[in-house]
Parts: sequence; C-alpha cells; structure tokens
Amino acid sequence: MKTVIITGGSRGIGFSIVEELLSKKYVVINISKNKISSIKNKDLFNYKCDISKYNKLSQLFDRIYKKHGNFYGLINNAGINPSRNNLSDTTYNDFDKTLKTNIYGAFITSKFFIKKKLINKKPGIIINISSIVGLLSHKKRASYSISKSAINGLTRSIVADYSELNIRCFSICPGYIETDLTRNFLKKINNSEKNKLVKKHKLGRLGNPKDVANLVSFLLDKEKASWMTGNILPLDGGYVS
Repeated sequence: MKTVIITGGSRGIGFSIVEELLSKKYVVINISKNKISSIKNKDLFNYKCDISKYNKLSQLFDRIYKKHGNFYGLINNAGINPSRNNLSDTTYNDFDKTLKTNIYGAFITSKFFIKKKLINKKPGIIINISSIVGLLSHKKRASYSISKSAINGLTRSIVADYSELNIRCFSICPGYIETDLTRNFLKKINNSEKNKLVKKHKLGRLGNPKDVANLVSFLLDKEKASWMTGNILPLDGGYVS
C-alpha cells in the first residue's frame, strides 16, 4: 500500500480527498490543526501541527518517516483566505497569515518530503491545491491571489529540479467549490450576484469537493498519469476558458 500525506484534510476539499484515497486503499497521513474524528479507518493517521512552523514540521516529518517509512505522495491542500480585500485595504497581518499557511506551509512540507525522497530514491508525487485566482485577475483577493500564484511557481520549480529523480508535481486550480467556507461567502451576496458567479462556470454549476478528489486520485495513479508532470490544471467548469 502506498502512503500519501495531506495537509488540511479535516474538512472541505481535503476531507473529500482523504475519503477518496482511503477508498482506493492508500495509507493516508493527515497533517492539520484538527483531527479527523468522523472517519474510523486503520489506514488513516492524524498528526496535529501548524504547517507554517519550520522546526515543528521538520521534527514531525522525522517522526512520520520513522513510523511509516517511505511515503509516495504529498498533497498540499491546507489554505486560508482571511482577507477578501484589494491591496490597499489588506492588512499586513492578514497578508502575513495567508502567505504563512498557503505558501510557506507548502514550501516547507515539499522541502521535507523531497529530502526524504532523496534518501530512498523512489518515485514520488506532489500535488498542490492552488486556485483559479492564481491564473486570472480577481477583484478583492490580493493576499489569496498572490499566495496561489506562488503555489504555481513552486510547482514549476519542483518540476525543473526533481523530474529526473521521478518526482512528479502538479497544481490543481479549482473554481468555486461548494464547501462550508464557500457557502458562508455565498450567504453574504444577493441572488443576482450568486447567479452571475455560477454562470461564470460555463458548465452551469459550482464544483463539488469530490471533483477535486477524483482528479487527485487520477494524478496519483502511475498507470494512468505516468507521463504527466508540471501541469497547472484548471478544474473550474470552464471558468478560465
């Protein structure tokens, strides 16, 4: 059985990915601030950690490697969006928090994952959950857009440096996905604004966390996606087309 690490697997997109991977018989290691208590499965392991903390995450990867041995995949899913503002109205505190989780966290986890892969010299894969705001200009998303654009740069950098070691890397850029966080945002806008938002997704609906989980499962499968790497993949119902 292959082992996959995921950050932020306790809710939303991450939770759906965890469910999908367990159904495909992966061993799943969830690193997040909250434990997944609603799933009882011997192949699910929870580790609480703030992924923006370099030294704590370094120690955690040593523990995970010692207990679980070689791991095959890393899914950088954890992300926050505390500020829906333009640049001039974005506080430094919100900007700092966003980057620490969304890009510092992904950088640190990828670094330690790759360092362990260099020891065992076995194929591996990193999947970064980015966003369409990393591809397109978007009003009042300054911090989030910057962080997700950086995620796509991280993906390209990993591909340039580690493809020859058979470490594949991708960014998945979802459109609006129906999660608790999105539903809270939708409650704050009127029906006209909501309909306009839905229509921007040319397939006529918002995404489901399962849509993202299915793509993650496909990319992890070396039989199906072995000659893919470096792709920045919109998963958006046609939003960016």
